[in-house]
Amino acid sequence: EIGLQSTKGEGSVFTVTLPALSSPPPVKDSSTRGDESRDALSGQPPTASASDPPSDAGVPGAAVHLLLVDDNPQSRDLFPLLLGEIDPRFVVDVAATAEDALAQTATTHYDGFVVDISLATETNGVELMHELKAAPIHANTPMLACTAHALPGDKERLLNEGFDAYL
Repeated sequence: EIGLQSTKGEGSVFTVTLPALSSPPPVKDSSTRGDESRDALSGQPPTASASDPPSDAGVPGAAVHLLLVDDNPQSRDLFPLLLGEIDPRFVVDVAATAEDALAQTATTHYDGFVVDISLATETNGVELMHELKAAPIHANTPMLACTAHALPGDKERLLNEGFDAYL
């Protein structure tokens, strides 16, 4: 449910109500402590290890292992939950920085990357995408640019940089 309350000259209030999830997907969050994995809602360790062998994403019914790179903690919490509601086969690990993401790719195979463009670190999302694609193992891995950059030409610029999709 989405609601809006607006008073001219005073401002607007937007509300979004989402249903509670019965069993959220596991999230590996490198922004907390070390390489510790946790369930997105309960904080408990997931039942499957985030460093399991590469998924078989092309096989119907197989898990799809994604890495979300976003410096916003709310996005790192919300994205895996929403994606898990769409399809429970999605397993989403999260990283707060480009450096964390690169460290995770050294030990875990990913079927795709969702990258925030404006990371609050030295390395931005475009630079991270180029660094990931430079590694032969990730050269053909789908990369989704996730950004608030929505000016005319932003989508085309990011796709021309090498991202496969834009959100």
